Amino acid sequence: MDFGFQLKLRGSDFNGHFTNGLSMADSQSVRMGKKIYEDDDKAVFESDLYRATAYHIKKSDVYECYTVVENISDRDFTLDMLASFCIKNIDADKIHRATSFWAAEGKLLSQNLYEMNMEKSWSGHGARIEKFGQVGSMPVRKWFPFVALENSKTNEFIGVQLYCASSWQIELFRCSEPLTLAGGLADFDYGHWCRIVKAGEKFTSPRATVAVGNSLNDVCDKLVKFQSPKISRVDEDMPVVFNEYCTTWGNPTMENIERIAKKNQRQRYQISCS
Repeated sequence: MDFGFQLKLRGSDFNGHFTNGLSMADSQSVRMGKKIYEDDDKAVFESDLYRATAYHIKKSDVYECYTVVENISDRDFTLDMLASFCIKNIDADKIHRATSFWAAEGKLLSQNLYEMNMEKSWSGHGARIEKFGQVGSMPVRKWFPFVALENSKTNEFIGVQLYCASSWQIELFRCSEPLTLAGGLADFDYGHWCRIVKAGEKFTSPRATVAVGNSLNDVCDKLVKFQSPKISRVDEDMPVVFNEYCTTWGNPTMENIERIAKKNQRQRYQISCS
């Protein structure tokens, strides 16, 4: 996997390609950072103003990602964007996301990237951007902080879960090169986030986890299991419990509970086969 980094200092140029107001990715701040060190767990990029350490630490079946930015100059600067993770050179043709509204939580949305105009332009100019997230203190609102990309020809999947208890964003973008996927704190344009980093100070992004696999279920299983849910021994053999809340709307008859349960079973089977 090709990990990179994304950040933008206030005052630096945008990427061009008509991205102003849409994306702060691949800004002048990124272009002036030169890679000075790399090992299995991290890559270090440095400019005259900052040192950015992009961590991608392999833990069991996932990579744990976060970025540490240090101000190595003699003056303060303002971060207008900082990504927790950045994965470059992705070959994919489908995107999977989970939507969320009240009483409609966790609906799977699977889309063809080419139908979303995410293909390279004929000239390689003009960025293609799909950016989503949420603004405010609710980490899950309209979107879950999750995304998976699929290469349907090779059955390769990349799944990402972002741990950010504030405004966040995930974006998929490309110009002439293959796809890049990045995400973290909502940037200044999207969520009005910024951070002054004083000379000599460091700032650490929220963390994200990344998994690869051969199916959507596979990467989701790895991401969830990495959370190491603590299940009491007395609950290990508990049967599946049907959650009636906001389902039968005060009319929990045997007939409609059975109908809803069968529908959920069919949906899970369809997802596992997709």
